[in-house]
Amino acid sequence: MRRLTVLLFACTFMLAFTACVEGDTSTGASDVSCIALQGNSITLDGDGATVAGSSVTITSAGTYSISGSLADGQILVDTTDSENVNIILNGVDISCSTSAPIHVLNAEKVVITLADGSRNSVKDGNSYSVLDEDSEPNAAIFSKDDLTIKGSGTLTVDANYNDGITSKDDLKITGGVISVQAVNDGIRGRDSVEIKGGTISVNAAGDGIHSRRSIHSCPQ
Repeated sequence: MRRLTVLLFACTFMLAFTACVEGDTSTGASDVSCIALQGNSITLDGDGATVAGSSVTITSAGTYSISGSLADGQILVDTTDSENVNIILNGVDISCSTSAPIHVLNAEKVVITLADGSRNSVKDGNSYSVLDEDSEPNAAIFSKDDLTIKGSGTLTVDANYNDGITSKDDLKITGGVISVQAVNDGIRGRDSVEIKGGTISVNAAGDGIHSRRSIHSCPQ
């Protein structure tokens, strides 16, 4: 197993302002759609997404605050909008036994914010039941398009099928306390991986951080 720890401080300071919590008065709260994970079901308060059993598909650009736990389900993103999809992880525990728990099929760009003080975890199974012609998805957090992870919360990824976090375009990390355990590579960005902040720990059987083209990190 290859172990990698990256500590990056003071490159970027991020603070997540989240809606969908009792007593929240932050500006723009009415523009945030709230997704509550409730074990084997999901409730949606707002627009821009559809719920089917234990899966929710975000179909429009906008901001979505997600909280709660999901025993066996998915967060999917599939939109042709030209604006970003902003996902706030505000204390989630998402497991999916047959596919990627967080799967971006199509989007201009997805930004995942780890809410201040939140603890978030994502775990997949050791086999995926449905793969496309490119044998994808192949990571617990998988994006076909640009992906940014930021914020000051924590994220734990337990990848039992293949990779931990993968973007088929550019992958950027600017904050958060991120821990990845993977049976193959820990963090992958096909076009680039850029790390500008945060604390990252990877325990992977393959590469800790991998890109076909470039890997950049902000100096301490």
